Amino acid sequence: MTMSYDPLAYEMPWRPNYEKNAVAGWLAASGAALAVEQVSTMPPEPFYWMTGICGVMAMARLPKAIKLHLLQKHLKGRDLEFISIAELQKYIKDTPDDMWLGSGFLWENRHAQRVFEILKRDWTSIVGRESTVKKVVRKIQGKK
Repeated sequence: MTMSYDPLAYEMPWRPNYEKNAVAGWLAASGAALAVEQVSTMPPEPFYWMTGICGVMAMARLPKAIKLHLLQKHLKGRDLEFISIAELQKYIKDTPDDMWLGSGFLWENRHAQRVFEILKRDWTSIVGRESTVKKVVRKIQGKK
């Protein structure tokens, strides 16, 4: 697996999702054009054109809005995953004296940048009040 590096790529994922607002605005404008077309006596073609253009603009913003939404959603964390003893034995059978800490993933520059951006601000404003620490404590205590 090779790492790709783009020195000019910069993302600020912990900001408000402006793209989502833009999609909502374009869809509202499209709906308004259709509504005005229905109640007015003006020729319908310009309204159809406006609806189409608004739809194209909304679709242009949608992928980035979804990507940003998922990235912010993943910051909230997931439930802890547990494996059985048999699975653990399968993972450590070649190196029984080592400690297995989990699978993990390969860190890249973008991951380090994201951590840096999170540490610069109050991350509870992104994920909400309940922190991951509380989730872990509840799991340890056997609560859901």
